[in-house]
Amino acid sequence: LDFEPNKMYVGEIKADGFCDHGLCVYFKGPKSFTGEDVVEFHSHGGVAISKGILRKVLSLGARLANNGEFTKRAFINGKLSLSSAEGLIDMINSESESGVKAGYYLYREKLTNEITAMQDLITDAISEIDADMDFPEEDLEITSTINVKNALITVIDKVEKLKSTYRVGRSLKNGVKVGIIGKPNTGKSSLLNALLNYEKAIVSDIAGTTRDIVEGSINLNGIKLDLLDTAGIHESNDEVENIGINKSKESLDEAELVLLVLDASNELNEIDKELLELTKNKNRIIVLNKCVFKKDSSVFSFFYRNVIYFSSIKIYF
Repeated sequence: LDFEPNKMYVGEIKADGFCDHGLCVYFKGPKSFTGEDVVEFHSHGGVAISKGILRKVLSLGARLANNGEFTKRAFINGKLSLSSAEGLIDMINSESESGVKAGYYLYREKLTNEITAMQDLITDAISEIDADMDFPEEDLEITSTINVKNALITVIDKVEKLKSTYRVGRSLKNGVKVGIIGKPNTGKSSLLNALLNYEKAIVSDIAGTTRDIVEGSINLNGIKLDLLDTAGIHESNDEVENIGINKSKESLDEAELVLLVLDASNELNEIDKELLELTKNKNRIIVLNKCVFKKDSSVFSFFYRNVIYFSSIKIYF
């Protein structure tokens, strides 16, 4: 049978020991994903059916593709640029919708096209400079100077815009690091468990239960959040506990978003004030836990007076 490219054929697929009624399509290179001749079989679902067809194909001389081999062949054959191949891998490995979108941006050559456009502007500017130097008698200096200046200004603006999107793009691709910070026994581990919807961290009334960083991930509106439950920050003479406290401070520096958990049932103390000061320039959400308190308490009055000074506050009751 002489198969026409890009046409779906219906028929019997002879597998290893049985047949399946399915579909077959032939993609002729270079008009295929890899740029080479490709054949696809579309069978009914089920592990046994797929394995049977695969065994038959392998017995006829085919071999299993290595990880990423189709993408590699597409790159070698000029069907994908390096950035497009990287974008495809990012899409496949992504754990969130935002990561898929970021990978698709690379995969569809959008970044490559922007870079190419900037390179073309720079090439044109260099050509203007060369022409002015090679033909000084043509009085091209004024025109070329204006064109070169405009081209460079455009390129600089485009580069600055790309730089400004780097942090957001990295977060979309890799997820947002969220540090859960606070004193001991304020409910940080309980908050982590509530967000994850399962018991990830040990919860106890004993202060200092969490001595190492406990991690978990959630997907919020298509964005991956990597949650880090840290040891309570306070003064301690326990050597092991101090290691956990130092790790908490490191997590605070690395976190792109901070959930600062405060105990609303007690008065603000020096450690609370220190944590408020340490996180004032971070993207943060202040979480008030144990909210059985009087309106004349220092915690309530502090937030009532200062709420307008915080860029992002959510109070949970």
